[in-house]
Amino acid sequence: MIDLNVPLKKSFTTYIGVDIGKKGGICVMNSDNETYKLHKIPIKLNDIDIPFIKDILENIVTSHFNKEGSKVVLIFEKLGLIYGSSKATAFSMGYQSGIFEGIGISLGCEVIKIPAVKWQKEMFKEIPEQKKPFGKRDTKKMALEAAKKIIKSKKVTENFIIGGKRIKIPHDGLVDAFLIAQYAKNLNL
Repeated sequence: MIDLNVPLKKSFTTYIGVDIGKKGGICVMNSDNETYKLHKIPIKLNDIDIPFIKDILENIVTSHFNKEGSKVVLIFEKLGLIYGSSKATAFSMGYQSGIFEGIGISLGCEVIKIPAVKWQKEMFKEIPEQKKPFGKRDTKKMALEAAKKIIKSKKVTENFIIGGKRIKIPHDGLVDAFLIAQYAKNLNL
């Protein structure tokens, strides 16, 4: 029998969206409020810094698993063929995907791999189609527009520019990581 006098505990989910790659990003987003944090994929000696990535994820997971009824969802792109990429790039991306999956599973995260076309279809719904010079779809521009639209609705001033004062270009990896996390949050995965 359920005691109706006891308040129900609200479940709390933390979403970790990852754009895999040396120029990728990590976005941590909570289900109970409108906050998020962004991290560039750490690089050490021209490769991803696996111990530092483990430390970042472990810190996030341990701080959020302390809340009763909470879960952590690690979501990143399911890799497919990337037209024009080299074998070395394909291997590196697969290696990084395995690193994130392994760390996520070892920390007790729910790990979800989502095809890029699936999250982009959902997040680009209200974004006008943009093309590159030769007619190919410009997903980077569309992603930035989608992120700006979401952030504007949240009244947050984050602009995805990480670096020194001279850098004026938004970081593609952070934009994609933000949208992947937002996709998971929107669908309550």
